[in-house]
Parts: sequence; structure tokens; C-alpha cells
Amino acid sequence: MDDMISNIKKNTKIAYDKGYRVSLTGEVFSPFRKEPIKTLALKGEHKYAKFTVKSDSGVRLNISVHHLVAYQKYGDEYLLSTDLVVRHLNGDRFDNSYHNIALGTQADNMLDVPKETRLRSGKHAASFLKSLTDEEVNQLRLDRDSGLSYAALMKKYGLAKSTVSYIVNHKTYK
Repeated sequence: MDDMISNIKKNTKIAYDKGYRVSLTGEVFSPFRKEPIKTLALKGEHKYAKFTVKSDSGVRLNISVHHLVAYQKYGDEYLLSTDLVVRHLNGDRFDNSYHNIALGTQADNMLDVPKETRLRSGKHAASFLKSLTDEEVNQLRLDRDSGLSYAALMKKYGLAKSTVSYIVNHKTYK
């Protein structure tokens, strides 16, 4: 992972040294053209606006626009930071305008994502961890309503006390 981050920063510096710049509005300019160059969004988990630059050895390098903005804005602080990431403050990963890019921790970065999106993502991930069917949840609640203790419910369903409590109190499995 650290090697990947190191390569991203190295490639970003190569693009900068070749004269590529991002305007205040987030458009990428080549040293060879007056109009902005087209960026593309690569498919996959990390969809960001990118462009390619040819290295001195002829290898095509993918450059993320937000990383070039971060380098223009923060210089060596961006290059030398090992615990900071490039953030999109408004949560829009395609808004590479100067005011929308900042350095921060990964926790800061996660909080830039709208709360509804974070909750939806968390619920989706949690759905893969569910250990009870809807029928079992209903039965657990009925068992509790009929007087079964938390200890008995824990034993019967093989759950921790906190999990039983969350289910009984409708904090999970709503």
C-alpha cells in the first residue's frame, strides 16, 4: 500500500514537472495546448477524474486530478505526508476545484461523504454480517416477550448480550 501511495505521489510530481496544471475550477491543462485536456473516470472502486502523462521512458502514467491539485496547493507537505489523504470536501470526487481539495486524515475523508451515504454503506456492509434470519429475530423477540432472560436468549441463539439487547430494542434487525 505504501509503495502504491509513493508511486502516486511520484507520478503526480512527474506530471507537475512536465508542466501540467489544474485551474482553480478543476480543469487540467497541458503545457502543449491552450484548451483544457479531457479527463476520464477509470472504472472500479476508486472512480476519480484522471489523465495520462508519458514518462521520460515512454510509460503512460495515470494521474489523478485531485492529487495534482493537492500538490499544487500543498507542495512538499503533500509529497512528504504519510498519514494524510487527499479529500474532496463536498464529497463529490469529480469536483477538483481548488477550494474543494484539502489534506486530512482518513477519518476526515470519511466524514466528507454525506451522512446518508455513510449510513447506507454501513447498513449494506452489516447486512453481510447478519447471523439470524428474520424468522429467528421474530422468535427471539417473542421469547423475550414471554419472559426468557437475556442469559437464556444468549445461550439459545449463540449471541452476545449486546447483540440480544440491540435486537430486543429494535436497534438492529428493524
